[in-house]
Amino acid sequence: MVDIHHQAKTINIAQEDLETSQRSDATSLATAQTEFFSKLAKKVAGILSNPAELSTQRCKQAPAATPHHSRRNARVGVEFDKQELYLRSTKMAMKALKVIGEAEGVTQQAKEDYTEVFSENLPMAHVEALATLFGWTVPEELKMGLSSAVVSAC
Repeated sequence: MVDIHHQAKTINIAQEDLETSQRSDATSLATAQTEFFSKLAKKVAGILSNPAELSTQRCKQAPAATPHHSRRNARVGVEFDKQELYLRSTKMAMKALKVIGEAEGVTQQAKEDYTEVFSENLPMAHVEALATLFGWTVPEELKMGLSSAVVSAC
């Protein structure tokens, strides 16, 4: 009976030794793999240092200050006077019609010349060209040249 008890103890010890050796083999295998991979791979370090943190306080311009960049980029509305816009467009039209020169300003004489351009009747060729351009039909009385039908540019 003692002999069976002794054999059971020996078997238990043998099993424990086997498990321990298997664990140590697994651990040594993992260590061997880690060493092998460390020989193959190279640890990478940063090329550049980390950037410095930006300060949270920034210089702010007063809202009434004129921006140093374009008004469109600053999302500031366009400031213009309606009278100034009218004069600018009139001056461009006068330059296109050669009523005034490039360097000349809008004078009273230039305004009168400009008005005179649009107070005259249009030639029939112009009337037909405009009718064709806009898809209109020219009235018969204009085609006949009756004096009762007057066409002006205005």
